[in-house]
Amino acid sequence: MRNGSTPTFLVALFISLLCSDLALGQSYEFSWDRATLYSIATDQFQNGDPSNDPTDRRSDAESLTTESARPVGGDFAGIVAKIEEGYFSNLGVQAICISMIHPRVSTGDRYSSVWSLDYTEIAAAYGTVDEFKRLIESAHEQNLRVIMEVALPERGIDLAIDSLSVDRGPMISEIFHEKWGESGSAVTTSLVEFFMRSGHPIRSEYAAIHWLTHWVRTFGVDAFHVGGAEMIETDVLSALKAEGIAALRKWKSEHPAKSKDELDFWLMADVLDHGPVKSAYHDAGVDATTNFGFASGEDDLESIYADYSATIAADPTYNIVSFVSSGETTLGERRDLFRAGTELFLLPGIIQIHSGNDTAAAFSVGSRVAGDSLSPMNWDGVDEEVRIHWTKLAQFRARHPSIAQGVHEKISDEPYAFYRGVRIGLDVDEVIVVIGAAGRVRLNVSRYFPDDTILRDAYTGKITMISYGEATFETGDHGVLLLELVQ
Repeated sequence: MRNGSTPTFLVALFISLLCSDLALGQSYEFSWDRATLYSIATDQFQNGDPSNDPTDRRSDAESLTTESARPVGGDFAGIVAKIEEGYFSNLGVQAICISMIHPRVSTGDRYSSVWSLDYTEIAAAYGTVDEFKRLIESAHEQNLRVIMEVALPERGIDLAIDSLSVDRGPMISEIFHEKWGESGSAVTTSLVEFFMRSGHPIRSEYAAIHWLTHWVRTFGVDAFHVGGAEMIETDVLSALKAEGIAALRKWKSEHPAKSKDELDFWLMADVLDHGPVKSAYHDAGVDATTNFGFASGEDDLESIYADYSATIAADPTYNIVSFVSSGETTLGERRDLFRAGTELFLLPGIIQIHSGNDTAAAFSVGSRVAGDSLSPMNWDGVDEEVRIHWTKLAQFRARHPSIAQGVHEKISDEPYAFYRGVRIGLDVDEVIVVIGAAGRVRLNVSRYFPDDTILRDAYTGKITMISYGEATFETGDHGVLLLELVQ
């Protein structure tokens, strides 16, 4: 059939396609290199069990009118409820990152990330060990990976748990006896055995590695997100990665029915002001570093997309995690979330959603950070237009590895359009994206697809057939076209 020869047949074909399930190609296995992460500030996310609320809890309204918000009662039960209702899966997320679970030293209204009181315990306000286990199991049942945010003490800094330091290393058994006594002998012994086996210096950061990887070994935690990694020696990060790999392999060998894959433990390092460049952290075994360069918005979008695509594709040991806002970056007013979401979800590499951005949660007073850790989630007042926009983009990204890993080629400037394509095994994934479109858009796509190829706009659900090298679409809201092949 040649284009234009049988218009009646084409109309019938379009109607048939619109009224049936569209085949949108291959389903791809999970890969960290193209993952969409969702970062959860546990305390601010959802209060699933009011019985464990901290005594100094303020109402959400009070939290938004104070310079520094106190705890608002979020817990593991609230996260599990959202996992089980399918919130993250429906959003197109592949992994959730849980903020630090351990009791920490309070400094006024806030908590110190370094001073964990006890790496072997869970903060009472978040729930119990059994509830944490249920969180991991519920996530895995939904095919979600779980990342724990962790912090390692700097070299020479005492652990709040036991005042262990370089100078007191030889006295480790005595130090632990002060906390656990004879009843804690197993914990004491395990740490002594760890130092003897590993040969690591008896220092606080290595003791923390042993305790933290216990959660991997026991519950099958998939990954760590190391906060404040710029303060940690790269040798320590290498040790954390190695111990994490050993711990997750052990868990998977003991729980084959619960293992979703054979992937190794994954490590992400939050390095303040780290940009989209390979660094000593990657060389030390860190799988991906945070990318503060994108949130700054300094370069034009095409240069960012082209640069990220080329550098990530050139080196399989290098990747970055980009975001539009966090506790350390700023974003414009809430109306910018449509633009920011569009640009974020179409980035090459790994991306991270910070809780609150997907629902357009309000700013905390005194903060210009969008959806930061001090802003309670607005489940009773979700901006549905923002949520739907982000969901469409996230689901498109989840279906198409070419977005994160594909070769990037610009098609046009006005409107801005580009192609991405990648081969995964025997399959090829290809998409075309348009940003800033309006009304009817006609694209010359003859370089990428032959005539009679059927394309679907994942944003509106509309389809078209390429004719004389061109694809024609009516643009939906927010000026985005997400074009995918109909198989």
